[in-house]
Amino acid sequence: MSIKFAQAVDFITQAQKSDERQRYREAIGLYETGVRHFMDALKDEIEGEIAKSAIAEKCQQYAERAAELRQSVAESESGRIAQTTV
Repeated sequence: MSIKFAQAVDFITQAQKSDERQRYREAIGLYETGVRHFMDALKDEIEGEIAKSAIAEKCQQYAERAAELRQSVAESESGRIAQTTV
């Protein structure tokens, strides 16, 4: 397994654990870092179109999850701000 790919797997694994523990801000950063590492691995280390396609699909899923969490955190924070100003 290549270095970048292994690092990407580690970041995504940590992201999923943070997500499960509802540590969403942490999970967002880890998902995004994992996706960047996967993208670097796709360019430099991964061979074969099937493997590249599968990894790209997973990257899309992880990026979407990070976006969902980012929106949820923003909505939660705006709700808290609105409650404190009432």
